[in-house]
Amino acid sequence: MFDIICASSGASWVFEDRMPRALDDAYLPARAACRILTKDVGLATAMARDAGHDTPLAHAALAKLRETVERGWGDLDDAAVFKTYER
Repeated sequence: MFDIICASSGASWVFEDRMPRALDDAYLPARAACRILTKDVGLATAMARDAGHDTPLAHAALAKLRETVERGWGDLDDAAVFKTYER
């Protein structure tokens, strides 16, 4: 499935970079820790709000990042967001 997505219109640099770590359960910080991205996305959504812009997708991403941090995975690579979808 990974190869199919990478070869299709669903391909993206982030997917190709993060998904292999998620599939390998390798979440040591490689790019950015979840807690740092949570801070950054929080600042970006606050700035957008203050400028009068609605950012529903950014708010959804922020909620998922916050959930990841609340589960104790804040110091892991941002690919750890995938762990929140595991049952």
